[in-house]
Amino acid sequence: MDYIKLGNLLKYVPICLLSFSIILLVGKRYNKRGALFFSFICVLLFFELISFYFGKYQASNIFLIPIIGYTNFLFLLQWYTSRMQLITKKLKIALIVFGAVILIFNFLLLTGTRSFYSYGTMLYNLSIVIFSLLYFNAVIIKKITSTRHSLLLNISILFFFLTDVIISLALNYLINQHLNWVAPFWIFRAILLQLFYISLILYVWNTGKTQKL
Repeated sequence: MDYIKLGNLLKYVPICLLSFSIILLVGKRYNKRGALFFSFICVLLFFELISFYFGKYQASNIFLIPIIGYTNFLFLLQWYTSRMQLITKKLKIALIVFGAVILIFNFLLLTGTRSFYSYGTMLYNLSIVIFSLLYFNAVIIKKITSTRHSLLLNISILFFFLTDVIISLALNYLINQHLNWVAPFWIFRAILLQLFYISLILYVWNTGKTQKL
């Protein structure tokens, strides 16, 4: 199997998927959670386009990794805290500020691909995994009710971000080794990412109502 060709092909899939979803979703009205995730989809498309541009036409796009990690953390923190009474407002603000401090340190320590580590991104992803597990716990003990699409979204979040936690630990190796050796890991991650995007799109679709003209 030519992993390099498959990997290059997969670069276009999220851009097409997110672009098409925005066209489908733009004519709907949403509740707060639906509006939150519609905005999230738009931001994700923006990052996919920027990442594609810097990856293809510039030296590297690795500087985007901590930014995307923090953005994911912000949106999913908002969703989980709106679904569950997990933390106080002050603690939520403290987590956001702490995440921003981590992001700043990531940029201060970023000197190139050879010395690139993303332990800050690992912390963002690990926090999301913990929120996902707490969500399952809240559903099981019947503290909250959950729709099928919310559960599907939470499952995809758990699998994707748990995989990203593991990848974050070996990110320097995966970035700097020959692509033929590490391509299967990136392809597996790309597939999970598309499943996360699809579950996110389905969630937004099912929270929206078509506007009457």
